[in-house]
Amino acid sequence: MVLLVSGALLLLYLFIGGSDGFYAHWRLNREIARLERENALLREQNDQLRDHIARLRNDMAYIERIARERYGMVRPGERVYRILPPSRNGTPSRNGTQGESRKGGGNE
Repeated sequence: MVLLVSGALLLLYLFIGGSDGFYAHWRLNREIARLERENALLREQNDQLRDHIARLRNDMAYIERIARERYGMVRPGERVYRILPPSRNGTPSRNGTQGESRKGGGNE
């Protein structure tokens, strides 16, 4: 009887416990799957960055769009109209007028 219980415990340990057990393999397989998903996302990001770099090197219209959208740059002689949203309490915005257009040139 003792031998049977000892054998069952040994099999249970080998199946579940230890570095070669079922649980260890299951845990490692989950980690591998997670790392493969992360690797796929990083590859996609790298592809997007390579495309962005290529466009920055070769596409002047792309560069101009970024300069205008991100940095608010304008060409000499262009007029920029900014419409400021009203504040929460309905008082005038920063420039003293509520929602009124303002013209200007340069980086506003």
